[in-house]
Amino acid sequence: MKTTNDLLKTINNITNKGTLDSYLETIKKYENLNYLEYINALIADHNISKNDIVKSSEINRTYCYQILNGTRKPGKDNAIAIALSAKFSLAETITLLELLEIGTLYPKNIRDSIIIYAINRNMSVKETNELLYSKNEKTLSE
Repeated sequence: MKTTNDLLKTINNITNKGTLDSYLETIKKYENLNYLEYINALIADHNISKNDIVKSSEINRTYCYQILNGTRKPGKDNAIAIALSAKFSLAETITLLELLEIGTLYPKNIRDSIIIYAINRNMSVKETNELLYSKNEKTLSE
């Protein structure tokens, strides 16, 4: 799955209408993508079980299963906790946040920078929360 940055690079290099038409055809599959399909596709790609995500996410068990089954929509911190638990890359995590329409991670924000650091180092939710706490920032579990 291409990231937003990959798509932006592609569209920036388009030089004619024929190439634009071809590009538009390739992105149609992203138009109606929803966060649940995206999460499920990445879980399969990362070969991790929903049960493992629930155990390591530090989200209430029932609520986490509701998120993973599409019954409930997660907020930003819970989406990040799921992404950390499933070992999503930074690009995958940002795409998830965009699909959920709950913002993104901003490198100019201290808390977001810590979270980006954690994602890039495959830290667990617990390790990320400990790092956030040590820097006097709100943890994902608060």
